[in-house]
Amino acid sequence: MDNFASTLGGHIHTETGSTSLIIRASFFRQNIKELQILETQYITGSFIYAESPGALKVNNTTFEAIPYSNTLPLMLVRNGRLIDLGSNNTTTFNCPVGSEMEVLNFTDQVTTTVNNTACKIKFTTLEFSCSACPGNSYSLQRGSAFGSQIVPGFQCLPCPFGANCSQNIIAEPNFWGYKVQVNPPTLTFTTCPLGYCSPPH
Repeated sequence: MDNFASTLGGHIHTETGSTSLIIRASFFRQNIKELQILETQYITGSFIYAESPGALKVNNTTFEAIPYSNTLPLMLVRNGRLIDLGSNNTTTFNCPVGSEMEVLNFTDQVTTTVNNTACKIKFTTLEFSCSACPGNSYSLQRGSAFGSQIVPGFQCLPCPFGANCSQNIIAEPNFWGYKVQVNPPTLTFTTCPLGYCSPPH
């Protein structure tokens, strides 16, 4: 929970030339966006940043990002040979409230020679990242993925009158909001009776 790195990594970083990584029945969580220690400011790193061609196997594990508008990937695998996120959707990735899940997954193939024989090697890049709703919109949902499959249904909604949507959504001064719809969760705002609402914090 809440691990940082000065450059790459954060929670787990495997470098080029390192071995396989197997993660089972684990929980990764990031509650804060950045950390200041003395004169150094650390930003949130990935839960997993893997550059090793060794196998990456993740099973029955949850990755949960809480800070809004975290732009770094939850997991980034470069030059992967074998990536296994388990079966039966037991590995989950959760974005902050108001952020959509994006998955980038592509494979390249290189032909090389081993013992005078042509050999084809596949390299995979896999990235899970979160993208906040664009300006003047909001969402009360969290983008998620089960394994490498994005959970459908996430929606960004237009910012309603009486709200400020620069950091997802908060009430403007002298307004208060309430939920008017469950699917997708939708807010509406109305003016406060005189003296009833304090400015948002």
